[in-house]
Amino acid sequence: CEIDPTLVVAHIYGAKACAECTDMESAARLIETWQQWTQLTLQQQLVLASVFTSISRTAEAESVLLSALQSSSEKAPIQVRLILLYERLNRIEEAAALLPLLPLAETVSEVDLRSEIVNAHTLLAARANDFEKVRSLLAQLPPGAQLSSDYFFAQANTCDKLGDSDGAMQALRQAHAKQMERAVLLAPELLAPDVEPLTT
Repeated sequence: CEIDPTLVVAHIYGAKACAECTDMESAARLIETWQQWTQLTLQQQLVLASVFTSISRTAEAESVLLSALQSSSEKAPIQVRLILLYERLNRIEEAAALLPLLPLAETVSEVDLRSEIVNAHTLLAARANDFEKVRSLLAQLPPGAQLSSDYFFAQANTCDKLGDSDGAMQALRQAHAKQMERAVLLAPELLAPDVEPLTT
């Protein structure tokens, strides 16, 4: 029997929300019937793959992305997610093989995709210990890009490797600020005046 597509969308985006709130058990439960979902859009496939990655089910994430790559005419959003996944799994040769297939970041108008392309190049440059290239790439992120704490930690590490201690400390402060923003979203009580400040 066919599954109501509105229910599928609710399951996928509900799982995404659960994963973002670190409720991995609920996220996994919401997508447990994913193999029955045969009419997903590309965006839904990308979200589903990201949820699988978040809950450490990387084999399923790869399966979703490879299936999307076969069926979609839009290759770049899928290829860049595969690169990021392979880098995460230390499958560097496979990631590097896909890198030349991506469009040049400056030719991409969509901010999120452009940011992911820059990020893919940055991660592989860092793997090659080319930190001058990493710093140059990080500076290419487009205006309006949503910069996470991971970006600022990468920037801090790059500055440290290049001997820029002031830049490293500034980036670390920005990284911790981003982490605090996310913590408050997940636990608003952290803003309560009687709560002890977070320490590292």
